[in-house]
Amino acid sequence: MRVVLAIFLVGGLVIALALAVGGAHHPQTTPARMDAARSTAAPTPTPEPPCEPGSGPEEVGAVPADVQERVDRAWERIEKWLDATVPSQVVWNPPAADAAIARAQRAAGHAFPPDLVASLRRHDGVRAAAFTFPPYFVPMSTGEIAADAGKLCAADNGWDGRGIPFARDNGGWYLYIDPVSGVHEHAPGGTAGTRDASLAALLERTADVLEGRRTDVYLPVVGADGELGWRLR
Repeated sequence: MRVVLAIFLVGGLVIALALAVGGAHHPQTTPARMDAARSTAAPTPTPEPPCEPGSGPEEVGAVPADVQERVDRAWERIEKWLDATVPSQVVWNPPAADAAIARAQRAAGHAFPPDLVASLRRHDGVRAAAFTFPPYFVPMSTGEIAADAGKLCAADNGWDGRGIPFARDNGGWYLYIDPVSGVHEHAPGGTAGTRDASLAALLERTADVLEGRRTDVYLPVVGADGELGWRLR
């Protein structure tokens, strides 16, 4: 009996030693190790906001008096220069009603910034391209903004839906306002560059260049057709 008991005791020690050695070579994953592994993993990219025309607010936001005054003053300077310098008369669309602005921002998927609302309340685009933002962007009407926002979402893979188009050329290029980062150019298939901090700043810069108060990349020129054009400096 003593021999049998000794055999069992020795066998138990051997098994315990084997388990201890095996555990040293195959450690279990502890919560601390799992947290460390998670912290070194690549972060999940944040998805781009969807292009959702038709999801904008139905009410036009209030325009502070100083913003309306700033926009009106810039337009007055531009109009005065055009009247004195450009033989071809610029035919502006009548001021946009708030109902038309509301429909446009609803279609574009974003609330219009106050300076865009202020600008549309003065000129709802232009009928003839006798005025352009440099070098070739024609101001758009509320109806054109609504229509083109939907077209860009449907047909231009480079348009992510974060902007509001407000001026365009004939080749698929746009000026648009990102409500966060200001005015940019959009080329077919992607963004082409940053222009100004806001529409109000673009209007003031355009007025400055027309009046000769500053030199810019493009300078005004009156074409043979009597309309405003722009040339590289």
